[in-house]
Amino acid sequence: MLYASGIYDEKGKYVGRPVVIFPNETPKAVDSLLYNYKSQEGKTFGIMTEEDGGYIQARVLRKNIYDELSIKDAMYSTCDLPYPHTHFGIHISRGLITDKQIIAGPSYLVFQGIPFKFLALPFGFFPKTNKKQSGFLFPSFGDDVTRGFGLRDFGWYLTYNDYWDSELRGSFYSKGSWEASVRTNYVVNYKFNGGFNFRFASTPTGVEGSDNFRRAKDFNFTWNHTQRQEANPGTSFSHR
Repeated sequence: MLYASGIYDEKGKYVGRPVVIFPNETPKAVDSLLYNYKSQEGKTFGIMTEEDGGYIQARVLRKNIYDELSIKDAMYSTCDLPYPHTHFGIHISRGLITDKQIIAGPSYLVFQGIPFKFLALPFGFFPKTNKKQSGFLFPSFGDDVTRGFGLRDFGWYLTYNDYWDSELRGSFYSKGSWEASVRTNYVVNYKFNGGFNFRFASTPTGVEGSDNFRRAKDFNFTWNHTQRQEANPGTSFSHR
């Protein structure tokens, strides 16, 4: 059994964190780690790992001989700063990360350190693949002076075939604003490509309940199409 950890220096700062290296990933500093030579299983404490553009900070992470990672008391966020600098995130009580999927147990939103357990999900299943596949789109979190704190761009990705796909996304803000969008892309190799985008937003103005309260509604539709020169040499077409 191997155990490694950092130490506190004379100023009370935790230094000398051990470093772990997972296959095809950059080295990561952790608070401490345990490794069992006999079972070839390792356990780390206080680790941050990147998964599909987001970051998972786990109090406990264990790796087995099949390269599967089990996590406990983890926080998912698009912020790469360590807790408590992470102001928005999704707390995952327990979960499993493999090369093909992420399986999450009971999860709930955490905002400014406040857990919103009434919005909890009992479980979640998120596929991971290098191929195009329909699935959940993780949200990002942010702060807007006008609209307040927000859950941005969560939704669902749909792939119909190698030539068509769509993204359905939505955003909600603490001051009552919300928006939804649908984006569809198409491509025919060596001939043309393009896409359609529809967006609708609702933003309140004024004081709710007063005469000057209004809800501004905004929508737009765009289409872009590009003709490839390979299809008709000597001619080109592009519209947006």
